[in-house]
Amino acid sequence: MPPPMNDEERQKNKESEQLEVQNGDNMDLTPQMEKKGGKEQPRVSSTTCKPVAAERSKVEFPSHRINAQIQYMRDHALIGKFIGIWSNKKALWGWIAVKWSPKGNITLQLRPKGFFTAIFNYLEDRNMVLDGGPYFFNAANLYLRGWVERFNPDKEDLS
Repeated sequence: MPPPMNDEERQKNKESEQLEVQNGDNMDLTPQMEKKGGKEQPRVSSTTCKPVAAERSKVEFPSHRINAQIQYMRDHALIGKFIGIWSNKKALWGWIAVKWSPKGNITLQLRPKGFFTAIFNYLEDRNMVLDGGPYFFNAANLYLRGWVERFNPDKEDLS
C-alpha cells in the first residue's frame, strides 16, 4: 500500500491525472490557455467541447380556436385606464361593483402603464358600460375602448 499523500502531493497528482478514453488512448485534461481581451482564458476547441443539437418542441393550436377566442375578446372585453392614476385590483373591483353594477361576471386583468382589461361574460353588460360613460374615479376620468388584438399601451392616444 502506498504511503498517504499530503495536500501538496494530492494537488500535483490531480493536475497530472489523465483520463483513459475507451479506445485505450489517454487524453490530457490540462486546459490549454489563450489570451483574449488581455485576459488568459481556457481555449475551447472541438475536442474539448462539442455542440449538442437541441430539439425544439412544437406546439400547434387549431386556428379556429384562436380565431374564436379573438372574436370573443372583441365582443366581450374592454380596455380601460383612469387618467392620472394607477388603480390596484381591489380598488378597481370596488369601483366596478358600485358604478357599473354588472348582471354577470367580469374578469379583470391589470396591464402595463395603468391599463386594465375587463372581460364581461354578458355582452349586454359590456355594451351598457361602453355606452354609459363618462366615468370618474374621484376626479380621474376613465378612458375606455373596445378590446384590440395587439394593444400597445405605449402607442395609445388617451385624448
